[in-house]
Amino acid sequence: MLCQADGGLLVVDGVNALAPEDWVAMREARAQGVVPVNRIVSGTHPCRTRLLFLGNTKKPLSTYDYPVQALIELWSDAPDLARLDLVVLFGENDVSPEIINAPIEDEPPDLAPLRENIARAWRIRPDEITFRADAIERIYTQAKALAKRFEGVGSHQIPLVGNDIKIKLARLSASCALLPDIPPLRRTM
Repeated sequence: MLCQADGGLLVVDGVNALAPEDWVAMREARAQGVVPVNRIVSGTHPCRTRLLFLGNTKKPLSTYDYPVQALIELWSDAPDLARLDLVVLFGENDVSPEIINAPIEDEPPDLAPLRENIARAWRIRPDEITFRADAIERIYTQAKALAKRFEGVGSHQIPLVGNDIKIKLARLSASCALLPDIPPLRRTM
């Protein structure tokens, strides 16, 4: 699947069902951007794939001191966690059953502008992105604040906020800056 989605996005739902050996097999491919093939014909195949992982924890998020600790159930290996740029956690009470089970009456939103913008953003070379001085200062300020906030929170177990946090913030900032001015994708309730 990583190879088939080369240059695109692969959404993996149910990552909580993946076996530890599956994570190990994906690690090298994610790090190198290629999958080695050792069959009748050997070689490599590119897998420069953006990944979106969706999964459930074994226990409710409210049972953890820090909800991010639930990630250890999905990944037992810190290097894999360190490669994640963004983690969004939702607890059982974050969205009401009324909203989840409400009928969808609106027409689906037109996602073409967003899809075109994502494709454009993926084609941009790093030398085509320039950060203003105030943006750079803000990234460093936020990186220091996050590092201070999460120091001592088992950063050896959950290395989402490590020495590279400024790079993650810069990537996310550039991604947000590249979003088009399109109307919010919301349904009316």
